[in-house]
Amino acid sequence: MLVEKLFRKDIHSLEKTDLNTLIGVPESKSIEFKLIKDNDPALNRSELKKKEENDKENILKSVVAFLNSNNPGLLVLGVKTENEIANRISGVKKDVLPQLNREISLEDFIKEKVKAIPSFLKGYSLDTKIVDFHMVELLFLLKY
Repeated sequence: MLVEKLFRKDIHSLEKTDLNTLIGVPESKSIEFKLIKDNDPALNRSELKKKEENDKENILKSVVAFLNSNNPGLLVLGVKTENEIANRISGVKKDVLPQLNREISLEDFIKEKVKAIPSFLKGYSLDTKIVDFHMVELLFLLKY
């Protein structure tokens, strides 16, 4: 319902141009935007691994917050905000979170990490969508 309201189509029908609809949309209890920075070429392997773990932890914190709030939520990666309002679609490069660059990997990752789903979420489901494979924007929809 949230995606359909914002984009006038379901999550699996979204295309990259649809993301422009998000410009000017404020974050709320139901919508959160995350900017995932590109990997700095100066980082060594250990630093890259730490950055990747921090990025994944930030994604999971948002997912868990939606689950705990009992609100359906939309998390969009690759969107820059100013004063909690989306102002630029920047995308996420494929090499930044390589394990998450396919919908099935993304869903598996979240389901593996979020082991305890609150009991009040009887009809919980998770939909993911990668909008473009050159600059990967990831959309998560938690609905129940």
